[in-house]
Amino acid sequence: MKELRYRILFLASWYPNRTDNVLGMFVKRKAEALARLCDISLLFVTGDQSLKDKNYDIDSTVENGVFTVKVYFKPVPKGVLGMVIYNIRFIKAHYLGLKTIKSNWGSFDLIHVNVVNRAGFIALLLKKLRGIKYIITEHSTPDINYLRGITTATKIPWKFLKRITVKNAEFINVDSTASLEYWKKAGIYGNYDVIQNIVDIMRNF
Repeated sequence: MKELRYRILFLASWYPNRTDNVLGMFVKRKAEALARLCDISLLFVTGDQSLKDKNYDIDSTVENGVFTVKVYFKPVPKGVLGMVIYNIRFIKAHYLGLKTIKSNWGSFDLIHVNVVNRAGFIALLLKKLRGIKYIITEHSTPDINYLRGITTATKIPWKFLKRITVKNAEFINVDSTASLEYWKKAGIYGNYDVIQNIVDIMRNF
């Protein structure tokens, strides 16, 4: 019987790229580990201060079995107008990246979001528009002082949108029990469990 291999799209909020080659290295390692069991494509979007003559630049390659698309967009001015332009370019960059993946890699069965902030919002949008299900891996560091009761409040940017994103996910895993307790205490509820990060082990050590 032919092996069943799911096709999964990684939407990464953090990933090594030409502006920061160590950002989200653990996300890269996780994608490469899963590529042994599933067909993986990955999309990462970020601003690039070096872009001057065009608004977007698409870089696609295969990295250790993962079809990887990185979309860079031109920086925006500061202020309210800049924030509006940023979000427009951020969404369009994902659209261009998804179009590239569909043309060169094909369709996918599931979205795997890495970090709710940024990429999670795109997954939520795709679920509402196209009915594509998604799961989340959350890597953010919890507020230990809030978790221990030293402080009575914790700051979570875009909390309302994050709450909706997590609620609509099929599953969300965090990398530690402390992180799990933090998100629940902060009032962001979902189908949680703990799966630790991927690490390399020196077998002959």
